Amino acid sequence: MNKLIYSSLLMKPQPLTTFPQRSILFMRRLQNKTVRKESTNRHNYDEDTYLKAMKKFQREARGLVPGTNEYVMVRNKIYGELRRDQVKDHMGKTVEEQMVGVQQPNFSSFYCLLVVVPESTECYETLHVLKYFDFPVNVEEDNVLRPLVKKDMGFQKDDQYPLLLIDSSSEEMPQCELTTQHQILTYLQSVSLIGDHKTHSAWEAQGLDFVDRKVGPVIEAIFRDLRPMWQFYMTPKHFKKGNITMEPGVFLRNYMWKVYKAFHFYITLPKITLEDETDLKGKSLKRARFQRFQEAMDTFVSRIVEDNQFHGGNRPDAVDFRVFAWIHRFYHTFTMKSLLLARGGKDDKLLVWFDRMDRITKNKQSL
Repeated sequence: MNKLIYSSLLMKPQPLTTFPQRSILFMRRLQNKTVRKESTNRHNYDEDTYLKAMKKFQREARGLVPGTNEYVMVRNKIYGELRRDQVKDHMGKTVEEQMVGVQQPNFSSFYCLLVVVPESTECYETLHVLKYFDFPVNVEEDNVLRPLVKKDMGFQKDDQYPLLLIDSSSEEMPQCELTTQHQILTYLQSVSLIGDHKTHSAWEAQGLDFVDRKVGPVIEAIFRDLRPMWQFYMTPKHFKKGNITMEPGVFLRNYMWKVYKAFHFYITLPKITLEDETDLKGKSLKRARFQRFQEAMDTFVSRIVEDNQFHGGNRPDAVDFRVFAWIHRFYHTFTMKSLLLARGGKDDKLLVWFDRMDRITKNKQSL
């Protein structure tokens, strides 16, 4: 008995709380898994009522920037009406019926999946527009060289990304299988699930032409070099909403695919030669492209009138979303961050605009 007491005194006391090992935290960091507490709040209204309110909100909030006082007032007004209507419906019910009504709706009557690839700027632009309008969508990142998600979802081999699949039993959320940015956004606008992000003005058309001629080709040319391309692929997930649930072996094979794609596209993709670059090579070519990028950004910023927050005025238009998609696609790389910080700090007009676009599209990036 004495030996047992003595041995127990020599034992190391156990902590009241158990902390995860450092290796576990490292693997979660490597796999880009976000640790967040699940919400215990439940909606006490059905999916169809919620979707009707969302469509009404899209109509009345058109032209308003998320986060502004007018936007919040319209949102509170519509969802306040939704709550009041729900209270009226529950007035004549018993306590047991009301409890059943609270627990049953879980928004399982529809599932929206957007299949994207990091090599397509249209995927980023489409996702930003959907998140700007608070469209409920899940994101899945596919491998452009081994499109297993596209195959599993029943799309054709030649279908272009992004791909939208809606599986629904709700009348307010129709089933569909859509491809390409134009088809997805046009259809969702036609059924009033999102608003129109375009202003359809001549100013916007001129801006889109400028982006397609001056901004996109320059950024694409910069990241055709091996080092920036390597920086682009060395990230666990390009789309932050995609949750990684792979086993370590599958995860490592996915990283091997990233290494392969960096060398594959560097070798197979044709080199881009911009205007007045035929006699430039090496560092002089790189500096010339960096300078061209800064000039293109200066031109874009000059198109934002001093009293406006966006190219489209008080709300973003198609030009804002397209420029933001090009920058955000490569934003995680050291090359792109160096180009942005070289503009003179976070008070630069381009960085202020980028931070504003980042907030309204709910990406929460930071330099």
